[in-house]
Amino acid sequence: MKPFETCAATSDAPSADLVGEARYFYRQLIGGEPSSLIICNYVRAHEEIAELRVIDAVQRRTVDLILASRLDAMGIEPWLRRGRVPHALGIKLRLLTYLGECGANHPKFKRQSVGFLEACTNMGFSIILALFSLLRGYLQKLRHGLL
Repeated sequence: MKPFETCAATSDAPSADLVGEARYFYRQLIGGEPSSLIICNYVRAHEEIAELRVIDAVQRRTVDLILASRLDAMGIEPWLRRGRVPHALGIKLRLLTYLGECGANHPKFKRQSVGFLEACTNMGFSIILALFSLLRGYLQKLRHGLL
């Protein structure tokens, strides 16, 4: 699969579930709305990559619950990492990160810090947000019994 070329999914109409999933996870990862090309490539990857085509029922339930309850996928994902088998949520988030970075059209990818103080402030703010997200994700994982 070559991303960011013309995208033609192999099925006739993309699954509304996958389109909604791509939009929700993209907003959490990068912010804003994904382009139609990113959505198309996300759907296409689910048709072509075995780990995304066939997902364990427990992992599918977790992803569905995160979407339905609008939980913090970024905060929950690190708590779902166990052993050698990657969780479907992690695979989906990494896929969207890859697709988003390939195009690099989002302003977030072009943000530059002017000086040392601004760079340190941005980094400190990002660390605080990440720690808050991890804590919230851990609490959501416990509350909803995610596996």
